[in-house]
Amino acid sequence: MDLDSPLRTAIDSVLAHVPPSRLAPHVQALSQRYRSGLGGGCSFITSEADALAYIAYRMPATFAAVHAALQQVKDVIPGWTPRSVADVGAGPGTAAWAAVSVWPEVQTVTSYERDRAMMAVGQRLAVHSPHPALRAAVWQQADIGAPGWRGSPHQLVLASYVLGELADAAQAVLMATLWEMAEDVLVIIEPGTPAGFARVRKAREWLRGLGAHILAPCPHDGACPLPAADWCHFAARVARSRVHRHVKQGELAYEDEKFSFLAAAKPELWQRWARSASADHDPAGSRARPAESGSAGGPERAAQEGASGGRVPAARPPGRILRHPQVRSGHIRLLVCTAEGLREAVVTRKDKAAFRRARDARWGDGWHDP
Repeated sequence: MDLDSPLRTAIDSVLAHVPPSRLAPHVQALSQRYRSGLGGGCSFITSEADALAYIAYRMPATFAAVHAALQQVKDVIPGWTPRSVADVGAGPGTAAWAAVSVWPEVQTVTSYERDRAMMAVGQRLAVHSPHPALRAAVWQQADIGAPGWRGSPHQLVLASYVLGELADAAQAVLMATLWEMAEDVLVIIEPGTPAGFARVRKAREWLRGLGAHILAPCPHDGACPLPAADWCHFAARVARSRVHRHVKQGELAYEDEKFSFLAAAKPELWQRWARSASADHDPAGSRARPAESGSAGGPERAAQEGASGGRVPAARPPGRILRHPQVRSGHIRLLVCTAEGLREAVVTRKDKAAFRRARDARWGDGWHDP
C-alpha cells in the first residue's frame, strides 16, 4: 500500500529540517536493537534523535501492518465503528493513525507511552493530521509494564509491537489489563517472527479462556491448529519515500513488513452485532430469535444468516490463506486454516469460477470453498 498520505505528509514535515545524515547512525543503532531482540522492559528509544529515526525507519512499515490488521476487523464486523481508541505503548502514535484511517468516525484517542521523546515526536506529528481526534489526542506518560498500571476503558484497545518489549511476567499482567480496558475489541500486533507469533498465540489461548470471540485472522474460536514449529504471519507492503529509502539504505521502492496479530471481541459486542445483523436482514419483519452463547451455531451463525437463512454481508470467512498461493500447471494450491484444522485446497481449471478466485487470492485473504 502507499503510505496514508496525511501520515506521509506529517512525517515529511517533522523531518523537513533534519538531515538524513544525522538520522543514519540512529537508524543503524535502532536496527541493531530490534535484531538483537532487546526487550524485557528495556527501551528501544533513548533520545529525541532515536524517536526521529524511528518515524523515518519503522513508522511507515508498522503503520502498514496495523492498518492491514484493522482492515480485517472491519471486514468481519463492518457495521461496528469505534468511537474511542486507546493506543497502548503508542510510540509516536502509529496505531492510532491507522485506526482513524480505517474508521474516520473515531472521536477520541488516548495514547499511553513511556518515553517522553516518543510522546513529543508523536504530538508533533499529530499537529499535521487532518483528523480532529488525532490533533486532540490525550497523551499520558505511562509505564504500561509496571505493576498496577491501568488505562481507562475504550471501545477499541490497540497494543502494537508492545508485548515483546516486556518481560514474560509483565506481558501476562498487561494482557489482563488490556482486556479489562477493551469495551468492545482488543487488537494485538507483533512482529511476524516465531517469537512474535508465540506471544500472539499465548494471548489467544488466554483470551479464549475468557470467552473472547476471535475476529481475525482466525476463522474460528477453536485451538490453533498450527504445529509448534510453525508460525502464523502475514505481510504488508508499503511504498518507501525518498527519506525512507535513504535511511534504510534500500534501493527497492517498497518493503514488506511481516507481522502476526490477533483481534478479539468481547462476547457482548458479538452478541449485539449478531442480533443487529439478523434484524437488518429479516425481510418478513419477524425477528429472528436472538442467539444465545450456548445455542447451536452461536452468535456467528446469527451473524451469517438472516431470518430467511440468507447471507448477510459480514462474518468470518470459513478459511484463511496462510501462505502465498502456489500456482502450478493447471491448478493452484492454497494452505488454508479452517475450524476443522489446516488443509490444502487444490483448485483446478475445470472449475473456472473457483480458479479465477484462487488466481486472484493473496496470502492472508479469506477463502470460501467452491
